[in-house]
Amino acid sequence: QQVMAGDTQLLLNEEPIGWAITRGTTKGENKFIPMTATDLKMRVSAGRAVVNYALQSKRFDIFQGVNLNLNFPSVVGHLQIGDRKLAYGYSSGIYTKHVSTSTPVRSVPSQDEIDALGGGKTMRDWEARFNLAYQKCLHENVTLVGGVAPTALQFGKYMRRKHKQLPREVWQVIVMTLGSVPGINTRLADDLHILYGQQAAIREIYGATEGMFGQQMDEKRAWVPNYDLFFF
Repeated sequence: QQVMAGDTQLLLNEEPIGWAITRGTTKGENKFIPMTATDLKMRVSAGRAVVNYALQSKRFDIFQGVNLNLNFPSVVGHLQIGDRKLAYGYSSGIYTKHVSTSTPVRSVPSQDEIDALGGGKTMRDWEARFNLAYQKCLHENVTLVGGVAPTALQFGKYMRRKHKQLPREVWQVIVMTLGSVPGINTRLADDLHILYGQQAAIREIYGATEGMFGQQMDEKRAWVPNYDLFFF
């Protein structure tokens, strides 16, 4: 609360660019996490999974397509702390808004378009986001799907229910870089391949609201810590 009120130096050596709210993985009140410019630059490391896959498989056509952006909104509400009014949102949305310009694959729809729909969490809110993503990407070459694994599954089921199509019937996804839950390569892989096609390689990202800690770097079901970026 003191940092939010402007006493930045208590915890940080630079001003936050945004405030991220946790999605409630842990019980109790939502946590607010400051995201700084340095932090956001470090989060680009998630792109290593895609770059490494391209180098290993020689599938450089990944970079000629777009990323299906199914991320959460970067703004869902505001806090009044003293005389300051601070916006807060989800880390994946804040990351996409600030960092996607530094990555080689364009995200569609844009984070601003997602934010314009509001920060609601109801099924109707998510259907509006999914409809936006479907309409914006329908005639795009989607080569990458990145983000939260359960959301990617929900989007695939939405397409089947609403548009009588599966993602694999519309796009030839090359690689999916997904995170947020354990067991993506095991308990979720079959469903992901049914929806997005057997040709879609799965690479897990180990990230949280608090930071991007590692990623799967090859076909082995293990993730590599970003020890060159973090000092434990």
